[in-house]
Amino acid sequence: AGGGLSHVARWDGDLWHAVGSGVNDIVTTIAVPGGDVYLGGQFTNVGGNPGADHIVRWDGSAWHPLGSGLNDTVRDIAIAGRDVYVGGDFTATGAGGSLARLGRWDGSSWHPVGSGLDDSAFAVAVVGSDVYVGGRFSDAGGVRAADRIARWDGSAWHALGDGLNNGVSKIVVDGPSVYVGGAFTNAGGSAYADGIARWDATELNPRWNALGGGVNWYVNAIAPTGSDLYVGGWFTEADGNPNAKYIARWDGKNWHSLAQGLNDGVNAIAATGGDLYAGGWFTDAGGIDAADYVARWDGSTWHALDEGLSGAVCAIAVAGSDVYVGGAFTDAGGVGAADGIARWDGSTWHALGDGVNNGVSTIVVDGPSVYVGGAFTNAG
Repeated sequence: AGGGLSHVARWDGDLWHAVGSGVNDIVTTIAVPGGDVYLGGQFTNVGGNPGADHIVRWDGSAWHPLGSGLNDTVRDIAIAGRDVYVGGDFTATGAGGSLARLGRWDGSSWHPVGSGLDDSAFAVAVVGSDVYVGGRFSDAGGVRAADRIARWDGSAWHALGDGLNNGVSKIVVDGPSVYVGGAFTNAGGSAYADGIARWDATELNPRWNALGGGVNWYVNAIAPTGSDLYVGGWFTEADGNPNAKYIARWDGKNWHSLAQGLNDGVNAIAATGGDLYAGGWFTDAGGIDAADYVARWDGSTWHALDEGLSGAVCAIAVAGSDVYVGGAFTDAGGVGAADGIARWDGSTWHALGDGVNNGVSTIVVDGPSVYVGGAFTNAG
């Protein structure tokens, strides 16, 4: 589409649009506060501005660097009012100011968050004045108990108990509870906190809580809905339940399988109304062979979405009655133009123009606009 859709594109419901001149390498995360769009990733040049390294802001008509940018990959972005918190692999701003894997942008300047982290940050979540960060680190601002997870209160770092024994890939805050998912098998000394754990700071003595016996491998998708928590990933059991394959539901006391589960890993889940949508590498959901790479759970039964997709799903976003999915597929329910991105309206698949020419890894819906990021260099 004019060659200007490098690694980022906007879908308005009918057509693809370039977002300026795009960026020159992979986008890993998108955040949309108000009318602005923040992108983070591996790129080092946006609109010819050499300062737009790894992080940039789009105001609807022009790209803006965030100061001198950063010196390595951005993995996640979280917005709190005027502040933009950014986590990743970077250790400094483009001008050389120290930012050890986590930085705060106040609209005009970069600020370190204490003395930062000693290894990569993969997930950032903001709750009020608190910033929760998860990743591969084992020290936050000199707090040695802050293993793979830590909290910044605006002035100091705090460990969450004794931390976790392996990496965190996802943080979801639901009221007073902070849920974390990853590859860990121990949270704060709780040997049952496998893959998923809950931290509740409102308790008299805040501590880690296992969710039953946990799951037996990696969690990379979490979706709270009402009193339930759905998790997806690469596990094949939840608290010993052999039917909780790759996806499971926690009701606050017990784990439940979703029928017989799925036959391969889950990358993304999204809840809307009484339905749960799951996407990943699976080609069978509860015995339904047509549930290829995406499926809907209605609370008791799995449903295929027409004929499914031709390849893996990596991202799901729900907007009203529409479900947007992105990934590595090139066909959705026989719609051949649905390359990398497609829309399900409840009964039929729709292409978004002519799709994109490579994988989609993240989707954010902002009013009438759908922003997608990934490895593509052409959209529509």
